[in-house]
Amino acid sequence: MDSIATVLVLNTDKDLVVENDRFILQPNDVITVRRNPAYIEQQKVTVEGEVYYPGTYVLESKSEHVSSILKRTGGLTALAYSKGIYLIRHTAQDNLEEQAIIQNIQKNIKDTTAKVVEDATKTNFRIPINLDKVLKKPGSIEDYQLLDGDQILVSWIDPLVKVSGQVLSATKTGFIEGKHLNYYLTQAGGTAERARKSKIYVLYADGHIKRVNNGFFGLFRSYPNIETGAQIIVPRKIEKVGMSPTEVIGLTTGIISTLTLIVLTITSLRK
Repeated sequence: MDSIATVLVLNTDKDLVVENDRFILQPNDVITVRRNPAYIEQQKVTVEGEVYYPGTYVLESKSEHVSSILKRTGGLTALAYSKGIYLIRHTAQDNLEEQAIIQNIQKNIKDTTAKVVEDATKTNFRIPINLDKVLKKPGSIEDYQLLDGDQILVSWIDPLVKVSGQVLSATKTGFIEGKHLNYYLTQAGGTAERARKSKIYVLYADGHIKRVNNGFFGLFRSYPNIETGAQIIVPRKIEKVGMSPTEVIGLTTGIISTLTLIVLTITSLRK
């Protein structure tokens, strides 16, 4: 006989009363209560910033989008910055992704100061929301489908541009339409001696990043446009560490010793 257990399927009512029969439990019995496949726990998102009714919202369906949630908040206030709306989504891969971002900064910008790493990693976990496209085409690819735990932040209109990194004096200055990136660097006293001008980049209010385009061998260099609420970051140059006098003496002594040994060996072979 191959049977190793007896499986009994019991039907119960809403009060967990067994229908039609009664069973007396025996030692080693195992009771399994299956999950109702139709049951779904409430999923919530938060909306912060310049909307009429910020707070926590329960998703009405599995396919609710950004446009729907923004509508439920009553819309954007008069102080809202339409180009400063972004989504933050936390996943189990965040730590790995953050390490990858830091490695990319170290490889491409070569500036690992705490401020640069903090700003770049923080910004990279923002998903920019293009409000114009979201409102024109609800449900489109730009109108992101929301997940439990998502955060939407609607920034206020910041009339300032922040300049930091390798400048003489990190500062905030008023945004002026059409002004070039170099104008804002001038407001910070210009770049410092260790500034790496070819790697300057701009963090925008919605989280996306643009870097200086160096063109052909540094010629025809082009710069990102500046918008209100943006931040200009000037990384530092790679520090080239020279050899100390002790290291130079040690290296020279080693070379001389090696040459002397070669000469003695050749002389010995000729005898």
